[in-house]
Amino acid sequence: MSIEHDFLRVIEQRDIRTYFQPIVTSDDHSIYAYEALSRGPLNSTLFSPLQLFAQAKQQHKLFALESICRTRAIEQYRCQQLPGKLFLNISPETLLQPDHQRGLTMELVNSFDLSPEQVVIEITEHSPTHDYELMRRAVRHYQNEGFSIALDDLGAGYSSLRLWSEVQPDFVKIDRYVE
Repeated sequence: MSIEHDFLRVIEQRDIRTYFQPIVTSDDHSIYAYEALSRGPLNSTLFSPLQLFAQAKQQHKLFALESICRTRAIEQYRCQQLPGKLFLNISPETLLQPDHQRGLTMELVNSFDLSPEQVVIEITEHSPTHDYELMRRAVRHYQNEGFSIALDDLGAGYSSLRLWSEVQPDFVKIDRYVE
């Protein structure tokens, strides 16, 4: 089977695994939050998030994949009763997808009996942002609903000081360059 077919099967079967990476405070190294990390099926090329999201983008199914990832993350966070906040990775590109479902995150938070204050929308940049007005509107929308905003990997890839200035996030995760 082809990777394209495998990807469609992942979407159809909602075959996404969620792992939680602790986010610790810099002062006493206590756990402040958990970042939800999504992976495809075990023992598959699509286990890699790079391959998984590249296929989603190529097949115009980015929002479909992210909605499954978001659902699984919130569901698992609630089931495991993890302390602290939940950081959810969201790509700004999903806002431009034809199948984008406005209000999904709030619907999920409500259905799993969480509050928006427990969730941080972490903006991930895998391609450059050209529409800063769209980004600002999306961030304001999430903030008005009670969510916090984080900017992922400042200084890496397309995550720039301009984006930081435009978005004015509550949290900034700085890329740690190690050679």
